[in-house]
Amino acid sequence: MFTKILLILLIFLSFESVFKPIFAQSSAEKPPKNFDFTHYDKDLEKLYQTCAKTRLDSAHRLQIAFLRKYYVIRDKDRLYDYCEKFKEKCLKDNNKALLRRLLITETIDKLKYQKPSAKQVETAFNALYDTFLEENDLSAALESLFEFGLFPYKQKTDIQALKILFFAEKFAQKNNLQNDINLQGILYRIGYILWDFDMPNLSIKYLQKSLETQKTNYSDSLIALNAIGINYQKLNDYQNSMKYFDAVATLSKKGKSSIFNAIVLGNAAVTLHKLGEQNKAFVYATQDKAMCFREKLWSNAVGALHTLIRIEIKRNNLDNAKILLDSLDNVVLKAEDKHFISQKRQKEATFLYHQALKNHEKSLGFYREFVHYDSLAQEYANKNKISELQLAAEVRIYQQEMDNKDKDKKFINVLFVIAILLLLILMVFVGIYAYKKIKKIELNKEIIENINKTQAQEIAILKQEMFLQLADIKQNNKNLQAIILPEKNIKETTEIKQDLTEIEKDIELANPREHLVKENLDFDTENIEVKEEDLQFLREFNLTKKEQWSVFKVSFLKVYPNFERKIIAKMGEVSNAELRLMMLQKLGLDNNEIAQMLLISPNSVRTGKYRLYKKLGLSSAEELDNFL
Repeated sequence: MFTKILLILLIFLSFESVFKPIFAQSSAEKPPKNFDFTHYDKDLEKLYQTCAKTRLDSAHRLQIAFLRKYYVIRDKDRLYDYCEKFKEKCLKDNNKALLRRLLITETIDKLKYQKPSAKQVETAFNALYDTFLEENDLSAALESLFEFGLFPYKQKTDIQALKILFFAEKFAQKNNLQNDINLQGILYRIGYILWDFDMPNLSIKYLQKSLETQKTNYSDSLIALNAIGINYQKLNDYQNSMKYFDAVATLSKKGKSSIFNAIVLGNAAVTLHKLGEQNKAFVYATQDKAMCFREKLWSNAVGALHTLIRIEIKRNNLDNAKILLDSLDNVVLKAEDKHFISQKRQKEATFLYHQALKNHEKSLGFYREFVHYDSLAQEYANKNKISELQLAAEVRIYQQEMDNKDKDKKFINVLFVIAILLLLILMVFVGIYAYKKIKKIELNKEIIENINKTQAQEIAILKQEMFLQLADIKQNNKNLQAIILPEKNIKETTEIKQDLTEIEKDIELANPREHLVKENLDFDTENIEVKEEDLQFLREFNLTKKEQWSVFKVSFLKVYPNFERKIIAKMGEVSNAELRLMMLQKLGLDNNEIAQMLLISPNSVRTGKYRLYKKLGLSSAEELDNFL
């Protein structure tokens, strides 16, 4: 029981600054008369900005720290004012997530001033929990459960608090909230309550789980390590007990927590005494006693003196034990112990001292007194004891109650789920229908592509036939290319030459950067002897009546079926000569090849193209190709 008193004192010393504002039900603490509120609004703005940027599960802790800094947490009017101002900022930024955290703070602090019954508190927190679930803020729901389990109307050892915290742990596991800051606090608090219920094995399990979250703050870590050491001490596992006491001593020295370190040394001294390391135990207990005297912690001082006396008796230093025993008698008078722990330790130490002196009559008398006070202390301790079976049954009942509430809510959501399923089924049918449609379109597309491919192959064959026809025309006209035009046509040639001169000038005016090569515009006008029958053949030769050109045109229009129609739409009526020239240009023949096909000179081809340029408003063969 001494270790329990030590840990309770430790909780009070280490957590008063954090938990006292939350759990206290005392009268409002007033700030000092000269306290300056000048920076309150500015710091409130900083608080809001910090909460908006940090993790939401730590926002409540930041708010509590702010309220403590300005003594707001125990001033009803200032507290309400703070809540309203913070709420306005949340609403202004439409920060609903942070507003939910404020509701937790507001509910906790306002309930304190209403002096509510347990049922009213349960109703208030259940309303928060249900609201957060509906808004799918599971982290806020977990925090509301945690604060519900810690609310002031419950004692730390209250079974109801433990049931709520067990439910909160399962809620966190179910919803993958293992990284939530509040889970560490839940696990730690469960371990602490189980320690007070005298269930060391379960207590160790939960305290270790709280440390494994790696989200413990400095004070939580100190208390958890110390409590694990005490639990192992209860289980007579002194090696593990000492391991944890050493760990917490190292941590407390690092944080320069001298009071905590002294308390832990006192606990460690008990373990070392039972391990037989009396000299080291004596040093630890002496340091613990010095701190207790300095801080006037008389109940803890009784425990330190009790340990020292047992060590000295073990070492057979009875004179020193007598001095310590006298000191113990004086300290017990100062210790206000309602649970008879100090009196029990005093009588036990006195009994052990007289037994060591072999004064059996006195030792028997003090032993009887020790048994009396021990029974009174045990009676108090038994009030907090609970079996694991009873605990499991209580937790199951609470879990069933919560499950029933969930079932009621789920029934309301059944129709919504059914509607969603029907919608999904409809979407599946629509998807199948759309899939079939798409497949049909793809099939049609494939058929069309096959047709186009076949047509392309046919066009390729037609093109080949067309070029073969051109080759025949070229071969038929090959011998005629060497024949010079008759005199009648020489006159026409002279006129053409004059026209070309004018064309050259027009081109130079239209595009001074482009010049025709003059040599290409000259004709050979020398007289050449020609047989009369050849001249007569040329006079009567009419290319437009050539049967092969008619056949060629049919083949061309099979490959380019809209060519002639589109040309007429663009240019109006066109002559056969213009049409032939454009057809041959479309096929990519140069001027010499076109001349061979039409049985004219290359210069005549150029002249014909120039006339096409003017008619179409073009200026080069490249533009003509683009047009065609």
